Amino acid sequence: MPRDRARRLARVERRALLLAERRKRRREAKARRKQRALQGEEPLQRPRTLESTRVYRPELDWEQEPPFGEEDIRAVLRGERRPRVLLTTSVQPTGRQIYDLIGDLLFLFPGSVYRERDQRTLEELCKAGIDQGFTDLWVIVQGKGLSLRYLQHVRLPDGPVYLYRLSSVVCSESIPHRGTPTPLPVEVVTCNFQTNLGRHIERSLSALFPHEGTPQSRQVVLVRNQRDYIFLRFYRYIFEASRDPEAAERVRVRTQELGPRFTLKLLSVRYPIDRSRVAFSWRRSRVVNTGKRVFAL
Repeated sequence: MPRDRARRLARVERRALLLAERRKRRREAKARRKQRALQGEEPLQRPRTLESTRVYRPELDWEQEPPFGEEDIRAVLRGERRPRVLLTTSVQPTGRQIYDLIGDLLFLFPGSVYRERDQRTLEELCKAGIDQGFTDLWVIVQGKGLSLRYLQHVRLPDGPVYLYRLSSVVCSESIPHRGTPTPLPVEVVTCNFQTNLGRHIERSLSALFPHEGTPQSRQVVLVRNQRDYIFLRFYRYIFEASRDPEAAERVRVRTQELGPRFTLKLLSVRYPIDRSRVAFSWRRSRVVNTGKRVFAL
């Protein structure tokens, strides 16, 4: 009816005016914050979030740098050694998701190789990886059903062995508007690792990627720690010409996700690989780890 149509148009116009006013206020507030930052002034109000009110527990952290050597990790970070990752699964894996994730990891880690687990133990896998010149071993463990539960990361040849809880796994084929990765070296960006243990985990994850020269592929791997959850994302940044002829910046930068995406939470660290002669271990304690604001990384 004409009357209903007029009312609908009036509602649309009012909503458009409200949205325009809201965008104007946000632009003005952003300009004021930028002006205060340029003048070196503190922000008027800092948001109170779980991240800004984190509680540090010394019993969850290392008292000093790791008691085992990091020569292999630092050699990779200096570009003196190229990493090679061996990928495998738990015994008798089932389902499609675990193989889809391994296929994405083969693109994520340059030079990585997948080997079937069969009935081999972790020690046997490590020995085979050392003989073939691998620097790292990733074991994806399934839980009950078809869900992916844990991730074991072993630094070869001596260790340590990291155990993570694996969650929120999304393979590349399930990501809308995803891109296709290229086999060129990627850039690694890590952030928010603040403790001694966290900085070691940051170095161990960064050493999974080659650091030879300057990356030219516009691909970036983001490893972000937030409340002891490690989020791993794989992007490509794209330069585009601005559609607004009056815009101050003629080139816009946007990101395109390549996949996969998943979340890790550190559960334990063991050194060396052999369980019979463990010299150092760290384990997340349920007694100490109480509250959302407690962190170890």
